[in-house]
Amino acid sequence: MKVAVSVCVVLSLVTGSWSFSTGAPVQACAKLAPMHANTSPQTTPSPYKITVTPANGGDLKWAPGSTLNVTISGGTINGFILQALYKAGNGLGSFSKDHMPTGTQRSPCTADDGTTPMSVTHTSPADKQDLMFVWSAPADGVNPGDIYFKGAVAQSHDIYWIDIKSSDIPGAGSRSAPAITILISTLLVSAKSLF
Repeated sequence: MKVAVSVCVVLSLVTGSWSFSTGAPVQACAKLAPMHANTSPQTTPSPYKITVTPANGGDLKWAPGSTLNVTISGGTINGFILQALYKAGNGLGSFSKDHMPTGTQRSPCTADDGTTPMSVTHTSPADKQDLMFVWSAPADGVNPGDIYFKGAVAQSHDIYWIDIKSSDIPGAGSRSAPAITILISTLLVSAKSLF
């Protein structure tokens, strides 16, 4: 009986520490954070960054049906999870299965329909660097408000950072901050000339 319990404990420890080497599990979707046993995220600033660029050039905005290039960079990556979110926290869009870098895959985090994969993750703990994905906004039924990309990156099983965020990406109907600043400045100058 003691032997059976010992074997179960050892197997539990082994599977607990290696069970996510083939990608983030569905349980990681809610917080977009690793579920590694007996570890905590790093508290130092992340060396990793998430950058977003327009897939077809032009201004960095998104609209229903548009595509964006999303890159994770900053050093060796053993594991990760990445997703697009509205500022309110709801996920949206999907990553192109035809543009997956080696060692990556679409993950089990799905849209409300239960079938559209909304995030990407690793397929193995092998070293990866500068991962670029193509993200597509839903074609319809979405409000083009501001979004951002959020993720977590692991250098190793025990060393990882969470809450890594891109800059905000405005919806196609949004004014960018510089345009609003220029408009307000112009109005103030015009108002001063009246007095």
